Amino acid sequence: MQVRGELQRAAPELMKSIEAFVSERTKDARDTSSKSINDPVWKTISLYRWEVALLDSAMLQRLRRIRQLGVVELVFPGAGYSRFEHSVGCVHVMQLLIDALRRGGTEVTKDEQYLLRLAALLHDVGHCAFSHVSEKYYQDFEVGPKTTFTALRQTLAQKFGNRPAASEVLSAAIVSSEAFERYLQAIQIPLESRTMRRGEAADWIAKLILGSYPDPSRPYLTQLLTGPFDADKLDYMPRDCLLSGIPLPVDVPRLIDKLRVVQVTVGQLSGSMQKRFHLPREKPVTVLGAAFSGTRAIEEMLIARALLYDKLYYHTKVRAAEGLVNRAIERLLDGRPDLKTPGAFLQLDEQELQLLGAPSLIYAGRQTVVPRAEALFTQYRERRLPQRALCFAKTLIIGPTEHKERWAELHQDCRSWGPRKNLETEIRELAKQLCAVANTGIQVDDDDIFITYPESARMHTSVDTFVVSEDGQVTSFHTPRQGELSSDEAVTLQQLFAVDRWVDTYETNKAFGFVLCKPDVRPQVHVATEIVFAKRYNLQFNDGRFRLCKLSEEEINAVERLALEHGLFKETPQLRPLSDFLRNSDTRSRIDRLAERLSEVETDEEASRPSALRILTWLHQLPDGLQQAALPALERIRLFRRQDFVKDIEAARRTPAVASLSRPVWVPLGGPKDSAARWGYYMHDEALKSPGSDVSAIEVKPIEAALRVKNAPLVFFDDCFYSGGQVETVFAQWLGEAGKIDEEHVDPLPADLRDELRRRDCVLVYALGREDRKQELTERLQKLGLQVKDIVVVESLSEDGLASTMPEEQIEPLRKHLRHVGESLLRSTKPTWDEQRIQERALGYGNGGHLVAFQMNVPTFTVTALWSRGDYEGRPWLPLLPRRSK
Repeated sequence: MQVRGELQRAAPELMKSIEAFVSERTKDARDTSSKSINDPVWKTISLYRWEVALLDSAMLQRLRRIRQLGVVELVFPGAGYSRFEHSVGCVHVMQLLIDALRRGGTEVTKDEQYLLRLAALLHDVGHCAFSHVSEKYYQDFEVGPKTTFTALRQTLAQKFGNRPAASEVLSAAIVSSEAFERYLQAIQIPLESRTMRRGEAADWIAKLILGSYPDPSRPYLTQLLTGPFDADKLDYMPRDCLLSGIPLPVDVPRLIDKLRVVQVTVGQLSGSMQKRFHLPREKPVTVLGAAFSGTRAIEEMLIARALLYDKLYYHTKVRAAEGLVNRAIERLLDGRPDLKTPGAFLQLDEQELQLLGAPSLIYAGRQTVVPRAEALFTQYRERRLPQRALCFAKTLIIGPTEHKERWAELHQDCRSWGPRKNLETEIRELAKQLCAVANTGIQVDDDDIFITYPESARMHTSVDTFVVSEDGQVTSFHTPRQGELSSDEAVTLQQLFAVDRWVDTYETNKAFGFVLCKPDVRPQVHVATEIVFAKRYNLQFNDGRFRLCKLSEEEINAVERLALEHGLFKETPQLRPLSDFLRNSDTRSRIDRLAERLSEVETDEEASRPSALRILTWLHQLPDGLQQAALPALERIRLFRRQDFVKDIEAARRTPAVASLSRPVWVPLGGPKDSAARWGYYMHDEALKSPGSDVSAIEVKPIEAALRVKNAPLVFFDDCFYSGGQVETVFAQWLGEAGKIDEEHVDPLPADLRDELRRRDCVLVYALGREDRKQELTERLQKLGLQVKDIVVVESLSEDGLASTMPEEQIEPLRKHLRHVGESLLRSTKPTWDEQRIQERALGYGNGGHLVAFQMNVPTFTVTALWSRGDYEGRPWLPLLPRRSK
């Protein structure tokens, strides 16, 4: 299947414009000789005469006017080199790769050598002005009947097995054009193969550029140009480091020296590689690999590439400049629809675009082309870049875990052209309102808002690379299998794969999105973005949203207060500015102390721990008038730590009910996942004991083992009880009966042990509980046939936990509001509950309004608004102490 034929069939209009474009730039084939070129990276690069002829053509000379790194030179002045230098460097690296393969015994014919070098020279010939920055603008250009550029890329993926980049499609179209084929014949490349001389050379090169396989049995030929460590990467990485001044370890000579060609089956390849050719899974193919001793160089390359993306390609100022150029090109195409063809777009000169709107003595009196585009290019030319107004990232999200599910929506919208434009428009219109009410004369214009989020920079090194051990065994770099290599080598391979995952994790955690704008409206755009993100995605971000933009909290608060006065927070009250009480330094100190005390409470996620920010956010959810009553209530939360439980057990042992038992066995009251099992473990922790304590003498056993200790009385223990429903259910289930609560806690005991349980004398011990419920619970357990002698409660729960925090007239409004919140949360999370059940639990199980937290979890009798997730007034509620799942 020929590339030219497929392109002519799928994209006739593209090929027509490409033919004209190439013909104009390959009119004369100059008579040249071989040459050597000085290069800052490789020192001396040798070129064949036909390569020099190609470089001298207008087709490749245009690459001198296209920056390799697009707009990066505005931030790193030394990194302003062009695609021309990179293309020449790729030829040199390709020769180094070929020489390394030949030294390793792999045959590469003269024809293949010439064509591989030409592919390296031509792989970027389809780039347009500003390189990758402008690629997105010709995605929707029509290239054939009802065919867009994006659809063409998908067609090529189906035909050739790899979805090429937009610039690669243009490069392949140029190389496979009839005009270019005529030029290749004119410069007389000394190919030995007749078929190559008859015109297959151009198709061979085009397939390499598209990432397809001219020879399906030898994928390594394509990998030399588009693979895990190809000529392209091995030139631009050290070149970018050198010319930008970023010192990073990229040991190209060692990596090249360690390359090997290995034979594997198709089934061993990654899915993406298998799609590129249609061969049976058991078919052998030869691919690029590396000697085991070269794995360190691969690690260095992975890490260096991740750091380059972070420090260079995704630098904040670089992204700001890209946003400006993107908008300028967009406005240019809006005003000049005749440029919306690939052929016309290829003719746009980078220098010409940058000079749009510039005063000129030579072209004095020329007409304005597109005023809005000229204004933006003038900003770019004068380096008046947009600045950060708000930073957003997954790692900055505050709120319930469910909020992070909405992150995927925001993430996708910010990376999609249409949704991102809609977001920018919505932010702009709200920012205009904020500027208008401020009455400062500052305005937000139509081209003042930019959203930027970094693209994924994943490498396919691990899944497409194989490592050769000293004894010749081949192992997938991605999935080393036990026994394939020596233990030392296997460990190293797993560490190598961990580096690959480390790179992914590094990129994920360093991926920050920014909303950019002109400097004098940053606070207004910041608040407008906060409101839009909260309305659309129910997302809020921590202080990093402004601190990473070098904005002050005072600037933000001033605009937020203005927005509050004009009713702009009606739909997002959680974003209203902090009350004077919460901004008070004394309040902040109290919150810090409270956070330190509550930090021992365990949660399912580290991000859910009760930090000072989480306490502040929880209080901010309450009406301003209730926050002053709520903070003392939080400060009265009774925190039961591990050492507190152990002390209560020591106290329980001294009570007559337990002290009178002869050599009792202590039994956790519940299953292995219940808290009592963990409390039993802590009872033997030496660090938790009081001086002189003998609590470690307690014999703790699970229920079945305890019942097999002949005639031993049993002491069942747990942290707390409220009504006793769960306790009764656990015993009932042990006895093979239905429990009071429809929950599964434990498995039934064997029949003989059930009878044994009913015969044993037992005492129940709780660190905390309701004294007034002991007698009732004792009677209910005795009805099950149990010999309950007593229930010991070391610390008693009061009837109303909130009442003890401050006078009734101050606490009643808070109690009323927390009840309302609790009802809303339970309705949203317990759809099967009836209204009565919800009402009875709105302030916690039993409606006692208790303020209790155990180190391992929060009991349900604690105020519901403190531990329950759910929705309140249509918005997710942030629990201060979210209950852990069992």
